[in-house]
Amino acid sequence: MQVHDATEDPAALRLAMAMADDTSRFFAGPNHGGVGLLYATPKQDPSHQGVSTMFEALLARTSLDIHRVTGIQGYLDHARASWAWMHHCLRHPAGVYFCELDIRPTVGGAPNPHLRIPIGGDRPGDIKRGGSVAYLGGAMAPLSAALWLQDGAPGYRAEVDSIIAGMLQPAIFLRPGDLFVNDRDAWSDGNYAPAFVADVLSLDGADPTGTWRRALAATALSIIRQRTPDGFYGPDWSGSDWSGSDWSGSDWSGPDWSGPDWSGPDWSGPEWDPRPNASRPGRPRAPPRAARTTAAPAWPRPTRCKPTPAAWRWRWRRRWRRAAQGGDRPLDAAGQAQQD
Repeated sequence: MQVHDATEDPAALRLAMAMADDTSRFFAGPNHGGVGLLYATPKQDPSHQGVSTMFEALLARTSLDIHRVTGIQGYLDHARASWAWMHHCLRHPAGVYFCELDIRPTVGGAPNPHLRIPIGGDRPGDIKRGGSVAYLGGAMAPLSAALWLQDGAPGYRAEVDSIIAGMLQPAIFLRPGDLFVNDRDAWSDGNYAPAFVADVLSLDGADPTGTWRRALAATALSIIRQRTPDGFYGPDWSGSDWSGSDWSGSDWSGPDWSGPDWSGPDWSGPEWDPRPNASRPGRPRAPPRAARTTAAPAWPRPTRCKPTPAAWRWRWRRRWRRAAQGGDRPLDAAGQAQQD
């Protein structure tokens, strides 16, 4: 969608739509229950099954961009439903978000007592270098900001402010020197930084003190200084880890993840169904193959490629051969050009 926004190339839009649809079908879980896609298929990563992640916010953000261009309601429904399940199931008590959700209905043949509970929800303070139960990427903040601009619902904007405030807590992501902790790696954390700047920090009053901007700039410079002569980036840009209060102790005051504690707007409307062959709300199914027309597509057909140098040489050799044989004059029975 970024390519389409920059070039207005219809082929880029078609590829983005195909990617969103195919990703939803390919990673649909057999027991999705209205929340999340699989982190990986059994064939790709058999040891990491029964998990949905907040990385799905990126797909929801792309779906929202597709709706903005095409007006197809199904993509907007997808973005809203994705935001709803992540907000309901993955929200950290500090306002940020846990990374993974347990979606296994059974464990060892018995009902899973941790179904739809964040992985690490019992230790919310386990936020450290190289691994964290929460995710610094902040993918829910750009999605919330985009949905607020789309719908104008105040809950979306309140979520943006809550995420920013949570990220700036020393017990969460901010470390001495206004550095964000390297909870994973430069690629994972840096992947969402441009979206955060474009979608979140561009909102009026999103960062009134400028602390988030300073932390982002300081973190980026620290990552750059970690660059090795081989072009790699070191994994430790935030220095020694902070050792404040232990969130995993008895001070856990988050919501009861085992019960229906959701008390916000009613997001339990028509949920998006990611199962294969399930049509999204508002999107008509593709017509049967026999009923499809053969009319020319609405987009311009691609132009023919220019001949390669080898093709040009072949063309000139053919012309020389024809000229040596008499040009375009008709040939006789022996294959020679007839004489005038």
